[in-house]
Amino acid sequence: MKSYIRISIMLCLLSCLTVSHSQTQVTELSPNEKWMQAINDNPESLESLYSKNAIVISNTGDILKSRDEILEAVLNSDFKVQEVSTIKIIEANANYDYEIGSFKNKDGELMKHFIIWKTSGDTILRELE
Repeated sequence: MKSYIRISIMLCLLSCLTVSHSQTQVTELSPNEKWMQAINDNPESLESLYSKNAIVISNTGDILKSRDEILEAVLNSDFKVQEVSTIKIIEANANYDYEIGSFKNKDGELMKHFIIWKTSGDTILRELE
């Protein structure tokens, strides 16, 4: 009987430890969440989120024609993002996905965006937006 109680207690403790461990696991940020975090907290890290020849076309018609131009523009602006969301992602082929989404800027203004994602293995980079 004592053996049965000990086994029951050990199983109970083991299950508690398993639940505790799973609750502390960190979830991976989506590419858009990484982008928002980089814009707001660490603009230099944007370099790892855009392909070398990425293009950004702003709502004012300005065209940034490389990752370096994009990084420079963000560093020299007060652009911030409150939230970002995905409306639809379409897999174009093995190397590219298309995304329609939106984000709210620092003033709470809702902006729509279209992104072409360049995918290669675990690497997902913004190619055009």
